[in-house]
Amino acid sequence: MMVQQQQQRLDSAIADLNSRVSKLEGQTPEAYLNNLYAAAKQEGALTFYHFYPTEWGQAMLNAFQAKYPGISLSQFTAPAGELVTRISSEATAGKYTADVINMDAASHGVLKSMNLTAPYKALGAQGGTFDPAFIDPDYNYYVVILEVMGGVVNTKLVPKELWPIDWTDYINPNPKLKGLVSFGDARRLGTQYIVLFSLITKYGQEKTKTMYQSLTSINAKMWPTGSTGTDWVTTGEAPIIFALPHTDYEGLRAAGVPVEFLSYASGLPAVAETMGIARNAPHPNAAKLFIEFYLSEEGQVALTKEPLWFVPTRRGLVAQLPFLPPVSELLSKVIIIDYLAAANQRTDLRNLWGQWLGLA
Repeated sequence: MMVQQQQQRLDSAIADLNSRVSKLEGQTPEAYLNNLYAAAKQEGALTFYHFYPTEWGQAMLNAFQAKYPGISLSQFTAPAGELVTRISSEATAGKYTADVINMDAASHGVLKSMNLTAPYKALGAQGGTFDPAFIDPDYNYYVVILEVMGGVVNTKLVPKELWPIDWTDYINPNPKLKGLVSFGDARRLGTQYIVLFSLITKYGQEKTKTMYQSLTSINAKMWPTGSTGTDWVTTGEAPIIFALPHTDYEGLRAAGVPVEFLSYASGLPAVAETMGIARNAPHPNAAKLFIEFYLSEEGQVALTKEPLWFVPTRRGLVAQLPFLPPVSELLSKVIIIDYLAAANQRTDLRNLWGQWLGLA
């Protein structure tokens, strides 16, 4: 009975999508968005589920509200795994609270597999404005945000001739780097696991294994938390970081630490962060409008502002984060990976990584 009900809801969602697409024909994009805004105001509310600090979620809501006033906005934040559990539990209880869901791509894929997302072919993602890799094939979610990862170096403590320019510099590292480098624990840190998976995607297991084992040959120090790595690069205990999320680097620069981001030549790993509509969203038109805003040029630029400092994913966007290369350059270097495969292989690859380094 439950399976039949789920199928009926899915069929209804698809019918609604087809109806919306049909109604869009003959309308200008401006007219469509105006009509969507009117419908959203009539619904009157939107609930945003996300995995960011509350301050960041509020900044995203504020940017949307500045463009589209008259809609009551609320948020709920929790780690991605807890969001998946909560949304699943609410659905089982027949309670639907979330309108828009923002989380990492792998977790969103899990929600989709559980039939807890709704398809929406967004106007803002048409016409080649986004790389197809950033659009779910069934339009259940869109990659709107990237957290890119590169090296970081304390410019006061490391001469420029020693700065690594690519990942491959760590295959046969300069002996003068001995004791200067730190790296994150890929068994415990999600961002560092994405670095591992991206390097395997780019170079294969053997070269990636050599990179990490070479780190130990120059007495690189491993940190269990990102804050440890940023502390070490600040104090000089380890003035080069193998890979760090750009948001952490931005925080260092904002605090006045003399560091530089190493935008490695052959590519940058990135955590893909997605946005989509929840199944049976209580305010579907407001949810669609929210998606459209964050796919638009205006919404994508808003993501680059303090306190967010995100890398947006829209092609051709003229945007600049305070201390980084242009967004277009960062996007061109992103190493595209299969995030759902990364999630499915997480346990095995983390164990393998530990074996490479002789860790328990």
